[in-house]
Amino acid sequence: MSDARATEAQLLRAATRLGEPGAGLQAVAELRVRLDTFEAAHVDEAITGGWSWTRVAQALGVTKQAAHARHARRRRVQQGLVVAGRARKVVQRARKEAAVLGAPNVESDHLLLGLLREDAGAVHVALDACGISYDAVRARAAPPPGASTKASGRAPAVSPSTREVLEQSMREAVARGDGRLDVEHLLLAVLHEPGGRGQAAVLAGGRTPGAIERSLGRALRDQEEPASSESESSSSPSS
Repeated sequence: MSDARATEAQLLRAATRLGEPGAGLQAVAELRVRLDTFEAAHVDEAITGGWSWTRVAQALGVTKQAAHARHARRRRVQQGLVVAGRARKVVQRARKEAAVLGAPNVESDHLLLGLLREDAGAVHVALDACGISYDAVRARAAPPPGASTKASGRAPAVSPSTREVLEQSMREAVARGDGRLDVEHLLLAVLHEPGGRGQAAVLAGGRTPGAIERSLGRALRDQEEPASSESESSSSPSS
């Protein structure tokens, strides 16, 4: 598979086509990861909607104990996750970007615009290093010439796909063992949205989601190393 994020349809074709075992096995592994993500999202929606664990287990074709063991702890961790102030501000900025552009809904490219307004930190460094600019993404997010941008009198609603991106950001934080949801988890969720508008904006900028993710990883490591050095220095005995 290419470095660009493949769609589920592309992965399914690769997974079911014999003759290329390397590509097929990679597609199977990626599909498993995404199916786990979709399963978690549906379980969360079901439990929030009042389903019992017994009903969830029946739908999944597993025992109640297996369904509970697979998802209950994850839900407790997510519910106890602290959302950083910076992440909240990114979502607020995304709403403002959508409103100014006359968009009826907040989409993942608006989230990307909110992230691009970060003036420091690993997300800023990663996006800047990859040449993803606020102006280019905003120009792409703007409505086409002649399209109506008349205000509806209400704030743009978060679209269902963007709501899934926000939920995915929680799963990104949990999967990495982080105690709070921060801007880097929002960026990862935007990058991991199959066929999403934020992902398309990145590709239009000449970079792949994988390249941005690697750049973010380097920026986060560089951010952690000085902090570790300072901690070691302060804990060492004075001569």
